[in-house]
Amino acid sequence: MILKTKMLIAGAGLPSLGGLKDYVVKEGGNLLTLVAVAFMVKFFISQDYGKAIFSLVIAGLIFFFIGSPDKVISAIKAVVELVIK
Repeated sequence: MILKTKMLIAGAGLPSLGGLKDYVVKEGGNLLTLVAVAFMVKFFISQDYGKAIFSLVIAGLIFFFIGSPDKVISAIKAVVELVIK
């Protein structure tokens, strides 16, 4: 019993990579959003408005999907259920 208790206490201080994962996901999403916005600006300057609007939509989707993936997935499931029924 004492050995088991000491093992649990020793394991309590182990580092976790959860914070690193959250940081990488957040910064990766920000990078993808910035790239999409940069493409939007490039297309807008070259007066290719269709591609500019498409890049803006993609940037918004990336931003919302990274911010709250559960809501996005539930919305996609709802749309699929409406189409199937």
